[in-house]
Amino acid sequence: MAGMSTDAVAAQRPKVGEVMIEAGLITREQLEHALEEQRRLQRPLGEVIVTLGLASPGAVANALAEQYGAPLKTEHGFAVGLGLGQGGPGGDDPEIDAVDSALLRRRIEELEALASAWAAEASRLQTELARVAAERDAVAAARTAEAHRHAADLAALADRAQHHARTLTAARVPA
Repeated sequence: MAGMSTDAVAAQRPKVGEVMIEAGLITREQLEHALEEQRRLQRPLGEVIVTLGLASPGAVANALAEQYGAPLKTEHGFAVGLGLGQGGPGGDDPEIDAVDSALLRRRIEELEALASAWAAEASRLQTELARVAAERDAVAAARTAEAHRHAADLAALADRAQHHARTLTAARVPA
């Protein structure tokens, strides 16, 4: 296998969606939906799967590790992928293993950057949600206060109307 192109090596690898189905992480129908979205959005399949909520970023990273036949470096050490295969696609060929490792490292870096961006977006959305909720509460309080003022004004008008009615009634009665 020495001297194989990157495309030839990639063609021998199982597809990440198939790895995830085999591991029971997603169904074939979910994969088909994710592939449709991938074509529409022009984004990596793993990113689409996470965005659709079909699997966690960690599950996708493990599936990619399994696809590439390489261990996944995590903050807590090394994971071993999903445990589906027996060794990497390169077998004893260090050139293929080096290509696989480089591709996997690049993909993991992309996923880590994506996770960081999602965390920043989640934080921004939480801040925006808190702002909107506070604004909503302020508007509700102002409307409630205005309704109370209108109710008080109406009660005062009703009292005046009753007073005028009594005054008119008293003025009409002969003594």
